[in-house]
Amino acid sequence: MLSGIFSMVLAAALLVQTEPSCIPEDYDGALDCLDELLTAESKSQLDGMAYNELLGRTHFGLGMWIRNNWIYPDTPLAQELRDTGFQHADDMSGVVVEGYWARRQGCELSIENWVAFYDAYWQSQEQLIESEPDPETGIVEIQVPPGGLRGIPERPRPECDFPLDQTPPARGSHAEHN
Repeated sequence: MLSGIFSMVLAAALLVQTEPSCIPEDYDGALDCLDELLTAESKSQLDGMAYNELLGRTHFGLGMWIRNNWIYPDTPLAQELRDTGFQHADDMSGVVVEGYWARRQGCELSIENWVAFYDAYWQSQEQLIESEPDPETGIVEIQVPPGGLRGIPERPRPECDFPLDQTPPARGSHAEHN
């Protein structure tokens, strides 16, 4: 598993070393650009990941590359995603990675469900209770209120014709996306 993580970080690092030849204007364009920019080996690594491990294995590699190149410099993609309802760069890069994975696997991914989830998630964070900073260390303790956080819907998942906790089956459609 660690070799896969390092491979995805390395793949992202290799992309960072070169000027991106494709700058997406919108979400669908980002998926098309990833298809253009990622090597066949990187695509194969993504195809070999179960959905349940996808974000954990790509957040600091491919996800970071997306944030640094397509989100943080106030781009048309970032603006479109904000206009759609996304507020945070991690959420934006995550939905691009998940959308690309879903497209390669022939799955459906609803952007609207993700916007609703993150909206409820960030609103729920306002329920957290912060202590006063410790006078010596400055550390602030954050506690969950009694009864837990309320109002967080279940995390959306793509609709696929295979179990999301398993490696996707090999598909003929991969060849057309490589």
